[in-house]
Amino acid sequence: LCDEFEPLGPFDAIFLRNFIPASYGCTVRKGYVEHATGLDETVATLMTYNASDGSYKLFAVDAANIFDVTVPDDYTGVTPIAPSSYPEWQHTSFANAAGVHLLAFNGIDSGFWYGPSGYTPLVAGDGTAVGTWSGVNPEDLINTVVHQKRVWAVQRDSTLGWYLPPEQVYGVAKSFDFGGCFGKGGYLQALGTWTTDSGTGIDDKLLAISNNGEVAIYSGYDPTDPDKWRLEGVYQAGETFTRRCWTKYGGDCAILTQYGVVTMSSLLSAEESVSANTLSFKVQRLFSDLASEGQYRTGWQIIAYPAQDLLIVNIPGVNPSTNFQMVMNTITKAWATFIGMRASCWSQFESGVMFGGFKTVYRGLEG
Repeated sequence: LCDEFEPLGPFDAIFLRNFIPASYGCTVRKGYVEHATGLDETVATLMTYNASDGSYKLFAVDAANIFDVTVPDDYTGVTPIAPSSYPEWQHTSFANAAGVHLLAFNGIDSGFWYGPSGYTPLVAGDGTAVGTWSGVNPEDLINTVVHQKRVWAVQRDSTLGWYLPPEQVYGVAKSFDFGGCFGKGGYLQALGTWTTDSGTGIDDKLLAISNNGEVAIYSGYDPTDPDKWRLEGVYQAGETFTRRCWTKYGGDCAILTQYGVVTMSSLLSAEESVSANTLSFKVQRLFSDLASEGQYRTGWQIIAYPAQDLLIVNIPGVNPSTNFQMVMNTITKAWATFIGMRASCWSQFESGVMFGGFKTVYRGLEG
């Protein structure tokens, strides 16, 4: 797929819809199947819990509640796990000696914690009682990530990141202000991790991503100790317009910006403009037009799906019926558009991928 304003090569297409540009030609994308029905309005968040015993759970957030939709079924009238005042939650998972934990925040409600003992709300408190955070109210947190065995969370409408002691789900949180790194101002959009060695270890970096497109890279594991915490640099990636603006991409980190999909490795090695070094260079004009026209809409998300060698960018339309996806084959680096899957959010689940739609959760790219 190539912008119609760009020079076309012998293997470029102006339109490539519902085909995957694979190594040995184009294959038709697979379909989708209903998984959970009977939900309220649009399903805007899907969260996967992978237990230490190998079992899975899938949680869906609709207009008013969070449901356990692991089992394919009609969920009309089913009791929810927890209430939700705003359907877009950001989540992360990690494991400690007690087991695996799923944490999520939406900037309005109590935090969502699902672990070996089931669901527990995360609330303000003394940091000693189970499920309490001291120092910050979890209702003010809107994004989260795990870095060097610490839970980090973004405070809504601020440049503050809050972190807990290592391997803790609740406790006394301390703040770190990333605002001094952001020369363009703005707020902290998201925190991400960059596993430069394709694994998890001492070389992992914490990325502080601002809405105005600056990315601060920190190395180390203890923000209270200058010898164990260091700013490595601040780079210009392009404005971000969604909390779901990054995903792991092999040993790299891919960030969705006004220029398209930018990788951290390209930012560090760029000798030209940012737009010339994006993964989406051939369709950069299309990405820019879509971002300019609809960045205020909810539903933007970038997610890697390694099982089918795909990088998926969900594009919200004027209404949910016009949502579509920009998709890159991670082997050929070629792009296509997927239409027909009216997704508002995506998540990997077991060995497949799921997406949320109107009142329904679907198993995507199947059949």
